Amino acid sequence: MAGDEVELPIFELPVVLLPGELMPLHIFEERYKRMIDRCLDQGEPFGIVFRDDDGSARRIGCEARVTEVTERFDDGRLNIVVTGERPFRVLDRHEAGAFPAGEVEPLQNPPAQTDSGREAAARASAAESVATDSASEGGSTGSTSPAG
Repeated sequence: MAGDEVELPIFELPVVLLPGELMPLHIFEERYKRMIDRCLDQGEPFGIVFRDDDGSARRIGCEARVTEVTERFDDGRLNIVVTGERPFRVLDRHEAGAFPAGEVEPLQNPPAQTDSGREAAARASAAESVATDSASEGGSTGSTSPAG
């Protein structure tokens, strides 16, 4: 998929987000508050990548789009709901000034199906990609940055 690479803010979490899935998040770290504010202001997604208990992050993740801000606190913390969009492979990681980011490549979409069939196929494809990535590469990008 050469040429499809994009830079995406990256949020490492001890969870896997799949396409079509809704997930509530509590945003409290300054760098992630800045990241979510930017995503909201620009209407852009960010990436969620699974991070294990050892601090190692996978190379397969899922784009997430904020679909609802359920609560804003005086200190800047946020409660939000995100929706998983499309899976991606992390090609490179870096700090984009105010928050973590990475160069990512979208993974190929499954063939056209009904909406419910498309969601099920996307979930299965993303889960298979994470499992394959973990098995073939030890499941780590070597990143140890904390999330929150």
